[in-house]
Amino acid sequence: MFDLDSLFGRKAALGKGVNIQPPKKGIARFLFLAYTHFAKLIGLNMLFLLFCIPVITIPAAVSGLNRVCVLLVREGTCSVWSDFIKEFKCSFFKSIPLAVFCAFLFADAAICVYFGQIVESDGTAALLLFAAIILCTLAILISCYTFVLLPLVALRNRDILRDAVSLIVLQPKTDLFLVIFVGGSIAAATAFFPYTVPIIAVIWPAILSLAVCTVLNEPIQNRIVDQTRHPI
Repeated sequence: MFDLDSLFGRKAALGKGVNIQPPKKGIARFLFLAYTHFAKLIGLNMLFLLFCIPVITIPAAVSGLNRVCVLLVREGTCSVWSDFIKEFKCSFFKSIPLAVFCAFLFADAAICVYFGQIVESDGTAALLLFAAIILCTLAILISCYTFVLLPLVALRNRDILRDAVSLIVLQPKTDLFLVIFVGGSIAAATAFFPYTVPIIAVIWPAILSLAVCTVLNEPIQNRIVDQTRHPI
């Protein structure tokens, strides 16, 4: 039978307790954290959805979600309630302009798709579809980078956006993963709605956040945190 404990490096000796040596990075660390802290992620997911009910609080709730996942990735532990609430309060107003900018990109992509469906010229329709893909890709990447940077570094919004754009340019492989994984997850959740509602309600946003934070932790640490010397 497949043994998850062996996969994650968990070894138990009878009478001597359990010795856990978590992977340092990558998909192995993500799987280890998701397996080890599954109950916490469910609680975090419920807390996130609860704080999203007033639409205006969604950006701060995303920041709180990412703060908890960043701490899990970087330190291997967190306090779901206190760390979420602390970040929620801290980023409540600061996160709104960033969210508006990302929403503007998504809205522009939707407008391009709409007009691409009603124009008569095939060339114009193809051009609008291409513009929609570019805008949607930028929206996904900027959303991921900015809302992981926001709870991680003490910078102004314009500096966070600047660093996000720099990372997008410097991390093409990471960008590709984010577009495929995040974009694909959102597309699948939308395409199979409402059948995906139970998964979203229980775990999906938390798992998505944990995966994004795991992928972005190393490039942000190497290219932003180490250079600016802003502690978490």
